[in-house]
Amino acid sequence: MTTPARLLSFFFAAAIVLVGPPALAEDMKLKCIQANTDAQSLRREGKLSAAREQLRMCSESKCPSLVSADCIKRLDELENAQPTVIFDVFDASGHELNEVTVTVDGRNLLDRLGGTAVAVDLGEHVVTFAVEGRPAVTQKLTFREGEKSRHVRVAVADAPGSAAAVAPAAEPAAAGSAAQPGHCRAAPRPRRRRPSARSARDRLSRTRAATR
Repeated sequence: MTTPARLLSFFFAAAIVLVGPPALAEDMKLKCIQANTDAQSLRREGKLSAAREQLRMCSESKCPSLVSADCIKRLDELENAQPTVIFDVFDASGHELNEVTVTVDGRNLLDRLGGTAVAVDLGEHVVTFAVEGRPAVTQKLTFREGEKSRHVRVAVADAPGSAAAVAPAAEPAAAGSAAQPGHCRAAPRPRRRRPSARSARDRLSRTRAATR
């Protein structure tokens, strides 16, 4: 390598050592500050999941100590405020289902249920539960600040045309058989007894004796 080329390489390396790290540090500092600012805005909007991601970013040790300390504090407060929910999904027979996809406002939240609490954002949301081969179920749910491990029970219908979904038709009752539940049979009218001839003669004799 010629002397001019060596000198150029030396000055280039020196520029990286002297100028590069401060510039990178300043860039990281600005990113940390911006993450903290964005987290506070998202927190006010009720978007706690997105705010958590920003706070995790600015709480890292590579951020300035004052910024990271503030982000760690805010992250703890957010963890206490963010609601969590446990989804319990059952079929028409009462059997619990785990192979369930859950979306919130059209965004995927869970691909499978595991009985554990999952963090959700504040406010009213449209939650959809999808099970392969069965009709999807959609509900409007409101999640409140500080609500922890709330159980949401969901019933999913059986697949159309399945044995459980099709009830057997009732057979017509045979003639003379007992009435089926839910059907009333009219009671027979009591037959009126006709007085016998002897009873009539006795009453006539008693009447004549009384008139004498």
